[in-house]
Amino acid sequence: MLLFFSEMGFLFLLHRVSVPFKTVSFLRYSFMYFMLGVIFGRFQCNTNLIWDEIKRIILCNSSFFLATNVMNSLRMWTVPYVLWNLLISIVMSLIAIVLNRYYRIWFRKWLAQDVVIVGTGDDSWDLQLTYGSNRFALSRIVGVVDCNGSVLLPGIQQSKRVAKNIETIRFDDLAGFLDTHNVDEIVIALPDATKEEMQVIYDIVNHRVNVVKSLPKVNGIITYQSQVEDFDGIVLISSSVGPMHHDRLGLAVKRMLDILIGLVGVIALIPLSVYVKIQFLKEGDKGPVFFKQERIGYKGRTFMLYKYRSMVQDAEKVLDELMEKDPAIREEYETNKKLEHDPRVTAVGEKIRRSSIDEFPQFLNVLIGDMSFIGPRPYLPREKTDMGQYYETVTACKPGITGMWQTHGRSETSFEQRLVYDDYYYRNWSIWLDMTILVKTFKAVSSNTGAV
Repeated sequence: MLLFFSEMGFLFLLHRVSVPFKTVSFLRYSFMYFMLGVIFGRFQCNTNLIWDEIKRIILCNSSFFLATNVMNSLRMWTVPYVLWNLLISIVMSLIAIVLNRYYRIWFRKWLAQDVVIVGTGDDSWDLQLTYGSNRFALSRIVGVVDCNGSVLLPGIQQSKRVAKNIETIRFDDLAGFLDTHNVDEIVIALPDATKEEMQVIYDIVNHRVNVVKSLPKVNGIITYQSQVEDFDGIVLISSSVGPMHHDRLGLAVKRMLDILIGLVGVIALIPLSVYVKIQFLKEGDKGPVFFKQERIGYKGRTFMLYKYRSMVQDAEKVLDELMEKDPAIREEYETNKKLEHDPRVTAVGEKIRRSSIDEFPQFLNVLIGDMSFIGPRPYLPREKTDMGQYYETVTACKPGITGMWQTHGRSETSFEQRLVYDDYYYRNWSIWLDMTILVKTFKAVSSNTGAV
């Protein structure tokens, strides 16, 4: 209610100083805004993530802009009227995003739902990190259930990973905990549990908790677009290949954005290159500023990728020598396709890598069309064999300066994980996914969480 009345207040102020004020009553204007908000599921105190809420807000206000024009008579279709409605829709979108975020943070203590996770393994740990890092989602973990050594679940054996300040509950004590605590939601993170074991859990939480969620058992990571379906009481996970090759309009928009971003990036290269060169000279490095390397591009075609040089000259030759001398280095590189503490990286290179400045020359590749700003990692030709089954899907789209591999751990992700993320990107691509990755990239770079 507070969110609704706050937005109505801002809408009233914008309406009073705009052209629509002279032609449309505020009652009619606000009713249209409210109804579209209800249709798109806004003004709800739920546990969705901020990306989902932003998508609802944008869809709602885009529809509001169209409705305020289409549903009125043609005589009202003047340029000032249409432009004012567009401005109001944009401003209201920004206001709604800010209000949604801060209201959820300010009133989280009273609005957040208490969640208990059943399980202490890797799946449980991922859930704990996700819940803990999303203040927008109105969920608060109040306990993690340890099923190891349980008399009721003798077949469950997991590692024990519980975040700090979260209470650990023995499974055999779960019923008593639920009876004495007001828990809103149970999440069962036991994908390997049998039907009988799941039934034991359901019998305990039944009538004690209103919402029960469970992680499905999946052989591998699903990278297809997926949704849960209720097929006459049977739960199915429906998967399909995404629209990367079918959404022609979306691909055209993506290319236009790449050209725009590429132009801005190339202009920024001029002063940035001068800065990097000065830093090289300060360290006594008189070598070239730029570095180019052959990479695998769209449909397997190779291209020359440009970067600021962050390593010693002839880095590839030096790597071969290091691997020949040190078996441990060879094993690390062949496993991860990188070295965590690469001795070839210079002092200046370490600095520009940390801030991702070394990637800026790739805007040339984006402008030319060899790359996109957002896409899969540009892999080396020698990595083709190691890409295995992912090669076809990863090369089905242009490589990017940033992508899911960067926003999900950056340099901490393994080679295999990067391939999975890139495969997911291809199968689930949309302009909205690109926008989400873009925002997450700025957040990752600004916090220095790894290097690109």
